[in-house]
Amino acid sequence: MVITRVTSGLGNQMFHYAVGRALAHRLGTELKLDISSFQTERKRRYELDRFKITAALASPEDIRALTGILGTRNGRVAKSVRGVCRRLGFVGRLVTGPAVWEKSFDFDPEILALKDGVYLHGKFQSEKYFSGIAGILRDEFQLRSSEEEDQNLARCMKEHESSVSIHIRRGDYVTEPRQWHHAVLPIEYYQEAVRYMRAQLGGPSFFIFSDDPLWVQDNLDIQDASIVSLNGPDRGPRELLLMSKCRHHIIANSTFSWWGAWLSNPGDGITCAPKQWFAPEKERLLSMQDILPPAWKAL
Repeated sequence: MVITRVTSGLGNQMFHYAVGRALAHRLGTELKLDISSFQTERKRRYELDRFKITAALASPEDIRALTGILGTRNGRVAKSVRGVCRRLGFVGRLVTGPAVWEKSFDFDPEILALKDGVYLHGKFQSEKYFSGIAGILRDEFQLRSSEEEDQNLARCMKEHESSVSIHIRRGDYVTEPRQWHHAVLPIEYYQEAVRYMRAQLGGPSFFIFSDDPLWVQDNLDIQDASIVSLNGPDRGPRELLLMSKCRHHIIANSTFSWWGAWLSNPGDGITCAPKQWFAPEKERLLSMQDILPPAWKAL
């Protein structure tokens, strides 16, 4: 059994699932999801159940069996104790259990070499963890059911050879900047990306996705662009899958639009991504060398 801890927003949840799914697939074992963090989370909710995923939910007993005495505590003291335990080998594992915490943002090949009976805790934001099961993930990250309006818009996007999704994330990046590793991208990034797409494609049509459509209307003037606005509690999964129906993508520094681009037809389009993924004060602490697939255009 492999258990992966699922937290945060939809894009991060998909990374958590993908690394666990890849490891469980290699081991030929069962994948379970620890969604206990959402019991106290007020701003986010578990959303993977909208997709055709194949994992069961881990019980408290399952989680305790693989997380040792420390459980899933993530405070400063717990982190320090786990650091010591990693250096103690077998003795340390008596305290931490067969649980693995991500060491850094960089891809760690040791994760994919783990044995059965492990608990994964981390962000794991690199396709290197799951590129071997790309086809499986693209099948499973589809909606269990879709709205008729979404189906009609998806057909329009797929039929247009030069359809381009643009994701503009503001929301909590603006209202709670200290809570995030990221910063709002400058408008110049989107202007440069649009110019690049026009130079590469013949007559592109742009579909803009944003959590702040009024700001987009007032500040971003793009010809041949439509703002996609959906309502309802399941808006996130619907928007992400609609993004993936476009052939080309201009993403934000957000795992949400990262997945919208990645789920699109592989090798069949252009993806522009920002060179500055993290906020300036975080860049020296966090590496982004493994976040963007090599075929994507960094601007």
